[in-house]
Amino acid sequence: MPGTRFTSFRAKGLRAIATSAGLFGVLGGIVTLLGWAFDVPRMTDWLHTGICMFPNAAICGILIGAALMILAWSGRSRVLRNVSRIAAILCALLSGVILYQHLAGVNLGIDTVLISRPWGQKASAAPMRMGIPASVSYLILGIAVFLASWNGFARRIASLLALGTVAVVSLSLMGYWFGADQLFGIANYTAIAFQTGLIIFILSMAIIAVIPEHGLAEMLLREDAGGVAARRLLLPIILIPPVIGWLQIIGRQYEIYDVAFGTAVRTLCETALFLLLLWWTVNTISSQASAARQARSALRMLDERFTRFMESVPGLAWIKDADGRYVFANEAALKAFQLSRTELYGRTDADVFPQDTAAAFMANDRRAALSRTGIQVIEKLEHADGEHHSLVAKFPIDEPGSARPFVGGIAIDITDRIRAEEALKLADRRKDEFLATLAHELRNPLAPIRYAVQLIAQPGVDRSTLQYVHGVIDRQVGHMVRLLEDLLDMSRISYGKLELRRERIELSVIVNSALEASRPLIEAAGHELVVEMPPDRIVLDADAVRLAQVFSNLLNNAAKFTTTRGCIVFSVTREGHEVIVSVSDNGIGLTPESLRTIFDMFSQVHRGGVQSGLGIGLALVKGLLDLHGATIEAASDGPGEGSRFTVRIPLPETPLDLAAPRALPEVHVSTTLKILVIDDVRDIADSIASLLRSMGYETRTAYGGEEGLAEAEALQPNVILLDIGMPGRDGHQVCREIRTQPWGGSIFVIAITGWGQESDRRLSREAGFDEHLVKPVDVSRLVDLIEQARGSRAAS
Repeated sequence: MPGTRFTSFRAKGLRAIATSAGLFGVLGGIVTLLGWAFDVPRMTDWLHTGICMFPNAAICGILIGAALMILAWSGRSRVLRNVSRIAAILCALLSGVILYQHLAGVNLGIDTVLISRPWGQKASAAPMRMGIPASVSYLILGIAVFLASWNGFARRIASLLALGTVAVVSLSLMGYWFGADQLFGIANYTAIAFQTGLIIFILSMAIIAVIPEHGLAEMLLREDAGGVAARRLLLPIILIPPVIGWLQIIGRQYEIYDVAFGTAVRTLCETALFLLLLWWTVNTISSQASAARQARSALRMLDERFTRFMESVPGLAWIKDADGRYVFANEAALKAFQLSRTELYGRTDADVFPQDTAAAFMANDRRAALSRTGIQVIEKLEHADGEHHSLVAKFPIDEPGSARPFVGGIAIDITDRIRAEEALKLADRRKDEFLATLAHELRNPLAPIRYAVQLIAQPGVDRSTLQYVHGVIDRQVGHMVRLLEDLLDMSRISYGKLELRRERIELSVIVNSALEASRPLIEAAGHELVVEMPPDRIVLDADAVRLAQVFSNLLNNAAKFTTTRGCIVFSVTREGHEVIVSVSDNGIGLTPESLRTIFDMFSQVHRGGVQSGLGIGLALVKGLLDLHGATIEAASDGPGEGSRFTVRIPLPETPLDLAAPRALPEVHVSTTLKILVIDDVRDIADSIASLLRSMGYETRTAYGGEEGLAEAEALQPNVILLDIGMPGRDGHQVCREIRTQPWGGSIFVIAITGWGQESDRRLSREAGFDEHLVKPVDVSRLVDLIEQARGSRAAS
C-alpha cells in the first residue's frame, strides 16, 4: 500500500483488516437497501429502536467499503487507485449535499429519489434523510479514503480524519450501549441509526489500520516501550469503563444498590483496575528499558569491535547505503579520499570523485548489489603521487527496513605490484629490443668486414685495394670496440665498479676534445655548429675522458636526430657554484612519453625513421654524470621542435692545468660507382660496391633515401641493394616510391638490413622488396640473386 514500509506478514494482516471492514460496509449497506426495497424494517433497524439507516447512508457505506477494499488490493495499479478515489469522492459529494440540506434548511429531493417509506422516520429531520452525525462522518471518510490513496503528508491527514469520525460515532454507540437516547435520537442534532454508527466506526478503524506509518496505528506498531504500553492499555481503556458503567446501570435497575453505593463501587473498581494496569505497564516498560540498555551496551561493544576490526584491515574499508551514500569509512579510506568523516558521510561517489571515476565506482556497486556473494574488481583512483590501483572486494549487506541492500567494500592498494609488473614487462620488452638492436649494431660493422675479406680473396688484388680493405676493417673493428666498451662501462656503473680518474682540468679542454670527436659526424651531415663559451676560465675536478665522452655523445645524438643542414648549439654558462652545459638542436624533437624514459637503460626512441641505437648511450651519459655528482635533463616542445639537453656540474674551488684533447679518425668516403647500392653507412655501401665491381658488375652507391631515389631514376638499374633503417626516408618508403615509377616495376630490389625477424621480412614483402637478406650478407647468396635477376631480365 502507498507509503508503507512494513514486513509482508504485517502488510497482509493490514490488507485483511481493510478487506474485512470494507466488506462489512458493503454488505451492511446492501442489507439495508434490501430492507427498504422489500419493506422489511428489521433489516434497516438492527436494534429495533425505530431509528433506521436510510438508503443514502447505505449507499455511502457501500461506496466507502468498496473504495477501501479496492485501495487495499491496488498495489501499484494506478487504475485501481483512481477507481478507489472516484468512489470516495462520490461518497463525499453525496454526504456533503445532505449536510448542506441540514445546514441550509432546504430540501433538494435527493433523500427520496430511490425509495420512500412512511415507517422508520423516528428522529429524522426530513423524510428518508440521513442525520447530521452520519453526514459529517461519511463526508470525512470520503475525504480520508481519497487522501489515503496518495503518499506522504496526505496519508497523515487521512489518519487524523478517520480518528475524528471514530470520536463522532463513538458518542452514538455509547448512547446505544447505555440507553442514553440523547446521544443518538435528537432529530436535528444527534440522530443516527445503530448500524450506521457501527459501519462508520468499523470503516474508520480500518482506515486507521491501513495507514500504519502515521497516527494511532503507528503508535501501536512501535517496537519500543511506548508501543508496548499502547498495545497493553488501549483495549482496557476502551472496554473497562463501558463494562463497569453497564454493570452499575444493571445494579440500579434491579435495585441492588443505590446511586451513592454504585458510584463508590464503580470508582473503587476503576481505580483498582487502572492501578493494576499501571503496575503491569510500568513493569513491562522497565523490563523493556533494561533490555534496551543491555542491547545498547551490546550494540556499543559490537560497534567498537567492528570499528577496531575495520581500522585493523590492511587497506580501505567502507559501507554505502542503498542510495550510494557513505555511512562508514575507516581511517585508511578517509586518508585515501582526502576527506574527513563529516565531509564524506551522507555523500555519494558523484559528490566526491571525478565523473569518470565516480561512474566506474557506482557501476561496480550496482553489480555487487545484484550479486549474492559479491565481486572483485580493480579500481583506479588519482592520488597526489599519481594513479593508484586497488584490488576491491564489494559485497551486498542486507539492511532491515530497506528494500535494497547496502554495499560494503574492502580495498587493498596494489599499485606497487602493478607498477612492478609493468616495470618487469617494460624491462622484458626493452631486453628483447636491446638484443635485437645489439644484433643489428653488430651486423652493421660485420657486413663491411665480411665484404672486405671476400674482396681480399679475389685474384689480382693490388696494394691500393689492400690498403682500402685495411681501413674498412680497422674502422669497423674500432666501432665494435667502442660499442663493447659502452656496454662494459654501463655494466661497471650498474655494479659500482667504474672508477673516475679525477684531475683538475679546464672545461674548455674537455669541450675541445668532445667537439673534435663529434665534428666529422656533424660536418658530414652538413649541420651548423655554434659553440658558446664563457670568457672566464672554468676549472673542474673531473675525469676528462668521461666528461668528453658525455659531451661527444650528446653532440652525436644532436647530429643524428637533426635533419640535413640543421643547427646545433653547444653552450657553456656559469651560474653560482655550478656550470651549465647545454646541447640544443632544431631537429625532430621528442615526445612527452620519450622524455620520461629517455635516460632509462635500453630505452629505445624511434624518431623520423632513425633508430636510437642500443638504448645505452644516454643511460651511460646519466651514469657518468651521476658519478661526477652532476645532473642532466632533457627538454623538447614536441615532435619537429628540436631538443635540448642540459648538464649541471658542481664547480671545484681551485683551477687546474690544461690537458691535451683527443681526436677521432675521419670517416672514409668512397666515390660513387653500376648495380645500385643504397645504404646510409658508407663503409657498407662502398664495400659491397667494391666487391661487386671486382666481380665485373657495374656498381654505383647512394648514402640515403633521397639520394638513392635520385640515383635510381637516373641510372634505372636492374638490381637495387637497399638498406631499411635509414634516416629521412627509410628503405620501405624508398621501395614503395620506386614501385610507383614507370621504370621501377621491373627492378629486382633486395633488402639488405640488420633486421631479420619474420615480422621484418613480412614488412619488406609488403613494401615491394623481392628478397630480404640480413647483414652481413652471404656473398655467394647475393651473387646468386643478382644472376637470378639477370636471367629474369634476359628471359623477358
